[in-house]
Amino acid sequence: MMSFQKTIRQVLVLVFSLFHFTAFSLNNSKIDSLLTRLEEAESDSVRVNVNIELSQHHITTDLSAAMEYAENAVELAEKTGNPEVLSRSLNNIGNVCFNQGFFEMALTHFVRCLEINSSSGNERGIASILINIGAIYLGTGNFRQAKENFTRALKKFKQLEQTFRNEDYEIEIVTLYNNLGIACQNLKEYRQAENYYISGIELAKKDPENAFLLANLNNNLASLLLDLKKADEAYHLISEALEIRLK
Repeated sequence: MMSFQKTIRQVLVLVFSLFHFTAFSLNNSKIDSLLTRLEEAESDSVRVNVNIELSQHHITTDLSAAMEYAENAVELAEKTGNPEVLSRSLNNIGNVCFNQGFFEMALTHFVRCLEINSSSGNERGIASILINIGAIYLGTGNFRQAKENFTRALKKFKQLEQTFRNEDYEIEIVTLYNNLGIACQNLKEYRQAENYYISGIELAKKDPENAFLLANLNNNLASLLLDLKKADEAYHLISEALEIRLK
């Protein structure tokens, strides 16, 4: 079994765009509404979507329920024969497994999801799943493999950015700079790590919506500077991160 490495001090940023995962804050009436939709659904595709929504909601409150709904979604998606629906359900259950610490199970689902997206030529889907796979390797201490997957994902997102100039991939790219910095730092590739953190900070500063990411990047760069015995520079970054969080 893979084991989580406690040596990682930096915050691993797993924003919703990585998993196409939206954090739901649902009240009981909304849950009841979803359950009613599930009962009245006339197609397996609709049932898949509702099960995914329910699993995403329960992921922060009831992991057992989250897994049950995620498994239901995969089972139903298999019946549809629709690659996109199956990919979405596999991505979701991989996310649930990741949150429960079942890294090998999560990896299995993500790899299958990657194969489906590769077969259909879904470049954004491929890039997103590469981040998920990299996150597993990062969390389990396989920093070389993490770096390889993040690097592939970054290349794809930059290509997508050039091809579809009207679409925004900023959050994904900022996150990849952050995670590549973490991987390189743990590989003791300090110059590369610093360059990735700085690139992420420069890009994150362009949009106030990226404040959470910016604070994490500042903390992670500060961690690197502490490794390099540059406490004064680290203090400045940590202070900036604190100010962002307080705001």
